[in-house]
Amino acid sequence: MILRYMFIATSVFLAACGGGSQSDSSTPALTTPSSGQDTPPPVVEPEPVTEPAPEPSILSLENVTVPAQFDWSMYKDDEVKIKTVSTTMRPDGALAGIGGKHFMKIVALDANRNEVENPLQKSLTDRTGETRTKLKFPSEWYGVKIEVTVGNKLCSKVFSKDEITGEIEVPCDIEIPVGDGE
Repeated sequence: MILRYMFIATSVFLAACGGGSQSDSSTPALTTPSSGQDTPPPVVEPEPVTEPAPEPSILSLENVTVPAQFDWSMYKDDEVKIKTVSTTMRPDGALAGIGGKHFMKIVALDANRNEVENPLQKSLTDRTGETRTKLKFPSEWYGVKIEVTVGNKLCSKVFSKDEITGEIEVPCDIEIPVGDGE
């Protein structure tokens, strides 16, 4: 049985190799028809050479206009104060702050508003329920989602890049007794 497989493999190998001349030239040898007639070899004409297309004119930098509002940076970064607040209004109309140290997670959102794999920041707020941080993320991202855990309640809010300036508030549906808060 082994001899049979070796014979088949050898036959296939030898058939695939083919014959050939021992000369070093790479042009094939001309063959003449066996009918006995002397026919001249075929005339082989070279293919016409096409000229390459001319290069388009290249603009100089003098012709380029950049809009005034163009942002040359590839990142947006802002120093921001993040406050954890209750949805309960204070007498002055502002939302009441929720004091205490709370776990906060800041997650970036890409252009399609999907969460980016790794959070930008995980931290604790200070005793007033606030934190200051510098957020830096690529300009093509939509913004951030901030999640704050107050006790056993998870509160979150999405902010676009345009909303991330100065001070932002993450509301949490927790009632604050009168006199508490800020």
